[in-house]
Amino acid sequence: MASFSAEQLAQAAFDLKLIDDRQLRDVWSFLGSRNVSVEEFSEILLRRELLTGYQLNRLQRGEKKGFFFGSYKILYLVGRGSFARVYRAVHTVTGEVVALKVIRRKVATNPKKVEDFYHEGEVGLTLRHPNIVAVQEIAQHEKSHFLVMEFVEGRNLREFIKIRKQCAPDEAIHLIKDVAAALDYALRKGVTHRDIKLSNVLVSGRGTAKLADFGLAGAFDVDEAITHHTNPRTIDYAALERSTRVRRNDPRSDIYFTGCMLYHLLSGQSPLPETKNRVNRLTKSRFAKVVPIEKVLPDLPHPLMAVVKKAMVIDPDGRYQSPKELLIDLEKAQRTLSEPDPMQLLQQDDDTVIEDEESRTSRRNKPRRSVMLVEADSKMQNMLRQHLKSRGFRVLMTGNPQRAMDRFHETHPPAQCLVFSTVEVGESAVEAYEQFIGNPATIGVPAILLLGKEHQKWANRTDGRDHHVILQMPITLGHFREVLDRLVPHALV
Repeated sequence: MASFSAEQLAQAAFDLKLIDDRQLRDVWSFLGSRNVSVEEFSEILLRRELLTGYQLNRLQRGEKKGFFFGSYKILYLVGRGSFARVYRAVHTVTGEVVALKVIRRKVATNPKKVEDFYHEGEVGLTLRHPNIVAVQEIAQHEKSHFLVMEFVEGRNLREFIKIRKQCAPDEAIHLIKDVAAALDYALRKGVTHRDIKLSNVLVSGRGTAKLADFGLAGAFDVDEAITHHTNPRTIDYAALERSTRVRRNDPRSDIYFTGCMLYHLLSGQSPLPETKNRVNRLTKSRFAKVVPIEKVLPDLPHPLMAVVKKAMVIDPDGRYQSPKELLIDLEKAQRTLSEPDPMQLLQQDDDTVIEDEESRTSRRNKPRRSVMLVEADSKMQNMLRQHLKSRGFRVLMTGNPQRAMDRFHETHPPAQCLVFSTVEVGESAVEAYEQFIGNPATIGVPAILLLGKEHQKWANRTDGRDHHVILQMPITLGHFREVLDRLVPHALV
């Protein structure tokens, strides 16, 4: 490291245009003297954010280059790899903070590598999506090639999970949904990613995941990757695609490795055995040895477990066929976390009624009461049908509220009570309920509005009539049946 006095350090920073004359005068004025140590002078520069630690270290080493690339001033190093380095930088005129991805000097001597780098930039320029790190410019400064990109305040998923160890299901779904949305958008533009891994997903301070580095999109074929390419993830793609005999740029390869990321976030461990051995990476058995997610996380919600398993099916025909399919199932799995299972919301009674043979015979011989349920959730349908049939009800089901109301305008109504459930149908069930209880032709028919746990905001949609009832889950099946018994008593049959 070069030996500098405070004045020499100040002059070097001024000559390189890292600080201006006014800023220097302010610093000297604050110190009251120029006869101060380099350490004291440096501390003031850092405290006032006139220089960064990265800039200061380079100055103290006597470096004269690498502080600027074109119109951008380098603030500090963000990350490095064998191919390029990424810096946080600021535009010297506009003050905009950006990320600069600068190809390494030894790589820049290889025309093919430079071509791949420009290919990454060209692909990036075509992609504009909230979950994709935007490429703003492809540039060259002297002999350096670099990309100007959106700067994401935060860390990548590898750093994120290293700190967090594991993600809760809702958080993991949120992050991977962002990745799937980015892949879906890119695929509609004709682009696959080809390098899905934790370090290529940046998480902003607001928790948004952004996919970076489309540099391998379409840039190589499987045989070339196996023979020549040194990128470890490229080898993983090549091994998977060679084992499953799919073409390069098959979007289902991105889906497999997105599934791997979801597995890792949920479990805190990589599904693929970690190895630097190239031969081992290329074997199909490496994929076959993945420990099933249900063995690692037996208590994981089943819908989410199913998403991980389907995304990581080795046979590409058994996998999700597009990012959109994956995104749809992630959203369904997310709803099961926020909307508890109907089987848990409508619970079996705490006290079990034991009937003797005489009681069962008496109940079977009574005229059957009838109820129609508007609900699209098959699990809810099956549960209520079985329970109510066992209690002597004839049960009709439909997922279409309008069709149900139309049936009650027929000469002979199909049932004695109509139940509208919002669990799957949502607000359209509420609107249909209000139309039904407000129509003169059906105003006298008993009706129940069964609200899902998160639908409390609709609980005031009542008209005050005793035979129009709003129930808020969670409730027991016994309570639900008591209401039905009141609305449709045996004496009315």
